Amino acid sequence: MYHPRMKSLSEDALGLLESFDSGALVRPDADELNVVDLALAVAGVAGAADLAESPGRREIAGEIGEPEHLVFVAIDGLGMNFVDQLPPESFLRSNMVRELNSPFPSTTSVTFTTIATGLWPAQHGVTSWFTHVAEIEDTVTVLPFVRTRDGVSLSELGLTPQQVFPAGALAPRFASNTLFIHPEGIVGSVYTRYQSGNAPAAAYDRYNLPAASEIIVDRVRRASEPTFTFFYSDILDVAAHANGSSSDEVWNALTYIERALGDLASELNGRARLVVTSDHGHLDAPEDGRYFIEPGGPLCEMTICRPAGDARVLYFHVKPGREEELQARFRDEYGEGFFLLTTDEVEELRLLGPADLTPITRQRIGDFTAIARKDQVIDYRPAAEGYPMASVHSGLSRDEMRIPLILA
Repeated sequence: MYHPRMKSLSEDALGLLESFDSGALVRPDADELNVVDLALAVAGVAGAADLAESPGRREIAGEIGEPEHLVFVAIDGLGMNFVDQLPPESFLRSNMVRELNSPFPSTTSVTFTTIATGLWPAQHGVTSWFTHVAEIEDTVTVLPFVRTRDGVSLSELGLTPQQVFPAGALAPRFASNTLFIHPEGIVGSVYTRYQSGNAPAAAYDRYNLPAASEIIVDRVRRASEPTFTFFYSDILDVAAHANGSSSDEVWNALTYIERALGDLASELNGRARLVVTSDHGHLDAPEDGRYFIEPGGPLCEMTICRPAGDARVLYFHVKPGREEELQARFRDEYGEGFFLLTTDEVEELRLLGPADLTPITRQRIGDFTAIARKDQVIDYRPAAEGYPMASVHSGLSRDEMRIPLILA
């Protein structure tokens, strides 16, 4: 049972706690094995010293062992809802050792920054796909490193990677020879350079997974010292966003990944430890649960900038004195689909991790956080344009929050 320290919680905050207690939503609990535990365990195996402790770090490190060569495979969007569809004898299912919790929001920018830093979002400050940055008092799309409203590069606006990603990455501390392998479209980007600590990088055609496997196998065979290799694929996530989580396109991508990783493990033939995981799962956007915040509408008139956030979580930075007005308006228009919490309540409930929010994180999430009650989605665009994706993530459902840990 949860015992809040605050004198009182809003009905929405209490409703969110009830959803955790009933199992309708997944609480991002640091005492359950999670991505922070995995990130710290992997960093330790790769030779990083003086790491922070977490409740599950040692347990996961013990399961990984002490391999000379470690290959970390990150399959974007590979939630347990996809793994469970595979036959029991498949490579991914037969080598799965446990489930992990994604951090919240369950979205790529948040989880991969958690993997990169070994920190919870409360500490590392990347709060969603669209993140508010105080230096320009505007919302940015963090991984492409652009201003959201017009796509202008943040570098052109005078922002540095350190300002946008204030927490340092773990990779520069690895003792192992390190290589990061990304699809051609993102290798060498601002974010992948930050994530890797400017470690050497290799590129492959996004849809040619055997080409990436060939780089890995050749690297391990030729190695004269311990190695760490990071390999990222986004084809499953791309298919789900475009076509829905139950589509033929998703099944084709899933089975292709399954075969490719099984073949990679066979070619490595025990010379390296393969660690496979993900950043989040997927949950379809229902036709009757699609909400829109109209640009220039009443809510926008109460805020200092466009909302930050993602499909199932939004952050509002409110003009002074308009807080009660915004709460009333939001709950009247969107309360059926979303909880609305104050930033103090987000911190109190430890939704972004077990530590207090850093000043940067607190500033970035603003005054209020809206969180989907189930599978509802919300977007800042005219409703007439329609919702842009068939399946999304960033919420607290099991399909979005539960990801696998696969070892081979």
